[in-house]
Amino acid sequence: MKRFLVFWLIAALTPAAAAAPRVRAAKPVVEFAPYAERALKDFELEVVSSADGITQRLPVTDGALFVSKAGGDAEAQLVAPNGQMPSSRESLFAVRFFIVAGGKLYSGGRGRCGAWDGDVSHCVASCDDGRFALRRNGAAPLELLLGAIPGGVGGTGGGIAVSECGFEEDGGAKLVTRSGRGLAVAGFGRD
Repeated sequence: MKRFLVFWLIAALTPAAAAAPRVRAAKPVVEFAPYAERALKDFELEVVSSADGITQRLPVTDGALFVSKAGGDAEAQLVAPNGQMPSSRESLFAVRFFIVAGGKLYSGGRGRCGAWDGDVSHCVASCDDGRFALRRNGAAPLELLLGAIPGGVGGTGGGIAVSECGFEEDGGAKLVTRSGRGLAVAGFGRD
């Protein structure tokens, strides 16, 4: 009888949720860091001085990508089937860049990305309409493509703004392909 009461008490005091299967909570932001030490070697930051208008090209030494879905699950967007778009025709997800060059952090890079097509999502930068792409399932879990993107819009090698839209920081800063590169690819993995 005692054994029955003990089992009954344990069953009565155990929440029903504990017995239910766990459901993964929606993750609105997923962070990615460079996949390898030299992942950003094909990129430079083009900075125009607001004081004298001189353009300087700096090697990119570090960076991060943040994939987000406002009110949704960014993780689910990263594994969405090719061709799947939200019913409201909005972008599939948003991207934010943090770039380090010349010892300075540039955090204004933002863009919106469309549906996956052959595991590539074509994106448009928020400030300057610069074009870039993200590729999944390549040499790294997620790759940033800039420049002559296969299947992309021609003439989009001008880079993407990574300073705030008003360009008050330095007169303007753009992430560009290293001189002589038609296509720059950087691999990113989960941080």
